[in-house]
Amino acid sequence: MIARLAEKITASLVSSRTIDAEDQEIYQFGVVHLLYQIPFFAFALVVGLLLKVLPETALFLLAFFSLRPYAGGWHASTQGKCTLISYGITAIVLCVFRLMPEAALLPISVGQMLIGLAVIWRWAPMENPNKPLDAEEIVHYRRYARVITGVLTAGMILTVAMHWNRIGLAVSTAIFLSAILVAMELVLKIKYLSS
Repeated sequence: MIARLAEKITASLVSSRTIDAEDQEIYQFGVVHLLYQIPFFAFALVVGLLLKVLPETALFLLAFFSLRPYAGGWHASTQGKCTLISYGITAIVLCVFRLMPEAALLPISVGQMLIGLAVIWRWAPMENPNKPLDAEEIVHYRRYARVITGVLTAGMILTVAMHWNRIGLAVSTAIFLSAILVAMELVLKIKYLSS
């Protein structure tokens, strides 16, 4: 259904000469991705609003989706699985933001940040079968992953200094979740090579 809608949208763009016909497939891929993302972001923001963690939700999404394309890592085998996993993990993360006791915020944030930084700086970008990388892309993605984690770490330090520990938790969780996905793909590669 989404693929057909994306095809109609891009066909309309071609017929109105907004895009070239030879670029339709590229735009169609982008429109499909966008059409999957809009309901996800709406879901996350509504859940964040209902749980009264909207600033944390927005910052988590911004941090995670800034880092994820450059860090790489594990991806679900189908768009449907990706969607279900994304909704489920996001709901769990937002509930954790809401339920985490104040006394645990700082130690958990610092722990997540340190583990996440170590994994990303050592192994990112982690290519996967859906997104193989050549040597030039690896250098490019590694640089951006490190810059983004550096900026997020500086933001985390600022939140700690300002005693905004729930905001710090959102940033560290984004880095930690990205690191988990990198580590999952690394484990799969090691398992594949050893078999």
